Amino acid sequence: MVVDGEPVKSTTTVLNQYTISTPTVKVSTIGSGGGAIAWLDAGGNLRVGPRSAGARPGPACYGAGGFEPTVTDADLVLGIVNPDNFLGGRRKLDRGLAEKAIRERIGRPLGLDVEDAAAAIYAIQNAQAADLVRNVVVNAGYDPRDFVVYAFGGAGPVHCVNYSRDLGARAVVVPLGATAATFSAYGLASSDVVLAGEVSDPTNFPVPTGSMQRAFDGLEADLRGRMESQRLPFATVEISREVDVRYSMQLSEVATPVPAGPIDQAAVAADFDELYARLYGSEAGFRAAGHQLITYRAYATGTLPVRPELPRAAVGSGRPRPYGRRRAFLAHEHGWQDVDVYHYADLRAGQAFSGPAVVEADTTTLAVPEGTDAAVDHLGNIVLTNAVLTSRKA
Repeated sequence: MVVDGEPVKSTTTVLNQYTISTPTVKVSTIGSGGGAIAWLDAGGNLRVGPRSAGARPGPACYGAGGFEPTVTDADLVLGIVNPDNFLGGRRKLDRGLAEKAIRERIGRPLGLDVEDAAAAIYAIQNAQAADLVRNVVVNAGYDPRDFVVYAFGGAGPVHCVNYSRDLGARAVVVPLGATAATFSAYGLASSDVVLAGEVSDPTNFPVPTGSMQRAFDGLEADLRGRMESQRLPFATVEISREVDVRYSMQLSEVATPVPAGPIDQAAVAADFDELYARLYGSEAGFRAAGHQLITYRAYATGTLPVRPELPRAAVGSGRPRPYGRRRAFLAHEHGWQDVDVYHYADLRAGQAFSGPAVVEADTTTLAVPEGTDAAVDHLGNIVLTNAVLTSRKA
């Protein structure tokens, strides 16, 4: 999650059963991608993931030995994924194998035909994605309706409109420009270098005069030395500070920013109260209990002097021409429809169209249900607007 241009961070990371006290960008995941396996639990309830078919043997439709139904098999049966144009046509998919897996493992036990069983898998995947994003955003003290969903990867664009509608988000960006296939590499090449340092020194507020400043001065000196050891020609190196604070005798610590310059302890405590109220509710805090400072933390951010330039997409205008139509199931409220089908390679910046439609790219398929408007931006990304939600807001 990115707020005001900055990714939300976590002060600890859990690897297996171990808690690692290393600040990182906060990432939450579920096993609900294209390879996620659909299965029935002991009570006969349909589940999707977290077990995955992986790349080998992969979904049943790959014809590589997989026999359990996956999200990709459901997307194929629903007409969203083109069996002849998967990965730009480099891998042919077998719809018959997908139908067999869904029929035997899901449809027959539940008394559903293949298409209805595939639609059920599709619905559960969308709901799980919406639940994950909603929990991440709400637990951080924000409203999902204030955000834009950024949907990438192989299966993300297939499902993004449905789960973003569930969230109430009014816009989705699908990065399909020239750098889409090198997404991670571009991020590494363009990111700043960030180092972190921290020291724990639990103390009740107010902290003895000068002790907070001395702690941060020590962290800053260490970080600047570590930055110099990177041997990179940084354009700038900036230091930011924060402190973990909690109410006395409580467990919930909140990382609270400490502005540069002389430290105002009263202001830090007030900022903590505000952050705590946003996270846990306006009446959850108990200021009269007093505050405890737990951990000092500082970040050094080295800005690189050169950043790679994103190429701009070729410019066009008006509504693009679809290359065909096919029967597909894009959203439960509309069911099966004849939808327009576009080649992403044929789209140009400035062009726009509306659902129901499917956009086929070499690395993914984008489902654009009815009630969704799509536009290609200057970088070749497709920006989706949930017209139904936008009209309700107006």
